[in-house]
Amino acid sequence: SLTKLVEQAQSIAQTARDIVGSIQPPADATDLTAEEVSALQATKEELDTLADDFNQIMEQIDQLARDSGYRGTNLLNGANLTIQFNESDTSQLEIEGITFDSVGLGFAAADVVFFSTTGGAEAVIDVPGGTDPSTTDVNLGVSLGNIETALDEAKSALNSLRSQARTFGGNMATIQVREEFTKGLINTLKEGADKLTLADINEEGAKLLSLQTAQQLGITSLALASQAQQSVLRLF
Repeated sequence: SLTKLVEQAQSIAQTARDIVGSIQPPADATDLTAEEVSALQATKEELDTLADDFNQIMEQIDQLARDSGYRGTNLLNGANLTIQFNESDTSQLEIEGITFDSVGLGFAAADVVFFSTTGGAEAVIDVPGGTDPSTTDVNLGVSLGNIETALDEAKSALNSLRSQARTFGGNMATIQVREEFTKGLINTLKEGADKLTLADINEEGAKLLSLQTAQQLGITSLALASQAQQSVLRLF
């Protein structure tokens, strides 16, 4: 989910800040040993990797926001949704969508850089190979401001996600209440219609038997009357 991705981004930025906090800029960079230069180079590469991971998460957030649509409606990509609650469209709920890609969540549009070889970076360490001539020059410009900004953006994004989740949750609760009401109304109307149109089999069977019995009695009575009439006529 978006929340998990933002939490991962926050964790990466926090790790970068912890790494920066552990850096001890030397008083004289020319006195560094080859091991110390190598350690600084490893720190630079680690910050590089963390920045790449952070930017990949931003891409995943963008993709997830784009793929969250259903039947042409994507509430996380700025689309709105209208839900009708009756057949005459006089009762409805308007759900306002929001754009929750990385930019919409408040992250910087450009790629995040956790170190820089240009001016403006904090804790700049320019190491001309240390005491070992065979070592490579290292320019470690830690962009602490970028890291702090990334952390602030992640915290703000989490707050936005939680707030919007509460809003969507309230909308969902309203829809569920109306759904239960509609189901109850349908059942009530169906029961009433059944009472008007469906017959009680036992009751109707008893009525039919009564009619059949009355018919048989009528036929028998007519037969007896006819026989009696014929008997009377034979007397003449």
